[in-house]
Amino acid sequence: MSVLAEKTQDFLEINDTDTFIAVASTLRVAPLNVKISTTRLFSVLVDALWHWALTLQAKCLDGWKLYVSERKRKKARYADAMDRRRYRMIKEGCIRMLRYHGDVVAMRTKAAAYQKAKVSDSKLRNCLLFDAIIDIVLHLG
Repeated sequence: MSVLAEKTQDFLEINDTDTFIAVASTLRVAPLNVKISTTRLFSVLVDALWHWALTLQAKCLDGWKLYVSERKRKKARYADAMDRRRYRMIKEGCIRMLRYHGDVVAMRTKAAAYQKAKVSDSKLRNCLLFDAIIDIVLHLG
């Protein structure tokens, strides 16, 4: 008997041959009407358990692969969404800065035009006042 077969028998806690044959029969390792040696039956059972373990391991690895690929996909979607959000925020910030700058320039231009008109109006009044004074002086004298 191999070491693996011994460990399998210990794991199944099968102590007598009749119980082992009954377990092997329920697993349908061999037809019930065929006489087979206990060591051969145990060897077939070990092979079946080995195949089951490999199949279970393959299923676990497939599940892990699916989990990892899903995690990578979600991470990529999150990064893409953050890039799009960052681009949208930068675009909106630039639009607001340009709008503010345009408003400030318009306000300063308007204030400068108002100031220039005020100064011109003041100069015009001064000229008119000076002309009136000269006319008064000339008419008096």
